[in-house]
Amino acid sequence: MASEKVKDEMVQEDLNCLDEDGLVFSHGQSVPREDPCTICLCLKGSILCRSWKEQCPHLLCDLIQQKTPDNQCCPVCVDLRWCVHQDQVHEAESQWLHGCDLCHCNNGTVECQTKPCSSPISCPPQFILTLPDGECCMTCVQIEARSSSCIVFGGSHYVTFDGLFYDLNGTCTHLVAKDCESNSFNVVYHRKMNGNSSDPGTMAFIVQTKNRTIELSAGRLAQVNNTEMELNYSTSSISIYHSGLYVILKLPAGLIITWDGNNFVELNAQESLQSKMCGLCGNFNGNKSDDFVLPGGEVTLSPTEFGNGWVIEQKNGSMCTAKNTEDLCNGTRLHDHHSANDTCSIIMGPLFQPAHDHIDPQPYYRACLRDLCTCIDQTRCLCNILSAYAFRALRLGIILTWRSKMLCGMTCPGGSSYSECSCLQTCATYQQSDIQCSTSFCVPGCQCPAGFFMHQSSCLPPSMCPTESLNSQNETSSYPGF
Repeated sequence: MASEKVKDEMVQEDLNCLDEDGLVFSHGQSVPREDPCTICLCLKGSILCRSWKEQCPHLLCDLIQQKTPDNQCCPVCVDLRWCVHQDQVHEAESQWLHGCDLCHCNNGTVECQTKPCSSPISCPPQFILTLPDGECCMTCVQIEARSSSCIVFGGSHYVTFDGLFYDLNGTCTHLVAKDCESNSFNVVYHRKMNGNSSDPGTMAFIVQTKNRTIELSAGRLAQVNNTEMELNYSTSSISIYHSGLYVILKLPAGLIITWDGNNFVELNAQESLQSKMCGLCGNFNGNKSDDFVLPGGEVTLSPTEFGNGWVIEQKNGSMCTAKNTEDLCNGTRLHDHHSANDTCSIIMGPLFQPAHDHIDPQPYYRACLRDLCTCIDQTRCLCNILSAYAFRALRLGIILTWRSKMLCGMTCPGGSSYSECSCLQTCATYQQSDIQCSTSFCVPGCQCPAGFFMHQSSCLPPSMCPTESLNSQNETSSYPGF
């Protein structure tokens, strides 16, 4: 029996074929060739080939109208106005989808552009606007885990994790947010005046973890343990990087800080931090009526008393006190007051109406009046207020198309365009599959067209991305200016 098995194996080996590349094919197996007209088979140890070109049907059209599609042997008749795209013949003026591109046959030329989307501008409660895997257009998807954001803007305006809007004047250093259960981090806010009561000054944020101190200061600068860092900075526990108009700091405890380098910051707390927070951003328990909790556990109704409760003692031992919010429009010229009313009414109008049912515009309108009555650069102060409201709407899944050349316009470099919901899209990141792009994570900024990636302020196709950038985390997105 053993000898018969060995004999069968020897016969089988005699029937195998070996091609010029050293590949072995068994009897009856097809042997591939580059020429689509050549068909080869392994037959009893020999590779036999024949051409199928003579089998091609006779075509009645002129030679100039005959085209052989890629990877096919026989030509076909085509109208000169027809198009061949991805091995498929398309009639003149026809349209077809190729991935997320809508293609059109225009007099023999294939023209493709990104498929237009009619994405909803807002989503119902507990839904966010996102781009599902394999889809071309953003759609509303139900939120699985609840996170919430606290924002500080204009130097004195606060919105807590639970949605309470209040104002706090002064130049004190405050504890904005802290993990009061495990003390894994705290966030301190310092406002520095520029010597002019009409100037909101600059803001700086100091984030302290168990082994690091990170400072985010004016101009989107970042320091780690008193050493200025070149973005992107990443360790096993934290990451700091540019995205859109912002610097983003991620902490492992579930806090994401988004900083514009000027007068706006968002602190996004993940669901794991619910009811564990304290500081000026509130306790994140879903109830804004008890957000003014003092360090001793007492609840106050006064924003000033609340602010003074979370003042940080200075290095020289001195203590600062917050000031009562005044009607800063008192004493201004009547014309200026009326002008501020007219300007600030933008936020009550149709540009921001899609978010009105979800975010009350009145507190932002009143904040705008206060800021414009004292602000020297009124355009900048107005844009700070409007962008803060739009950012808050973005986190609720509402994308507001509110900017224009005449209103807080943006300029973008290298073929990119401004988007209220842009995501990190550079040559260094295009191969990363874990990048999430939804209204929970995106930020306003410049975005390259679909299929292109930012590199040194230019939008490039993947084939033109420098090899070194594919392994680098130091790519940064680009920053438009007002």
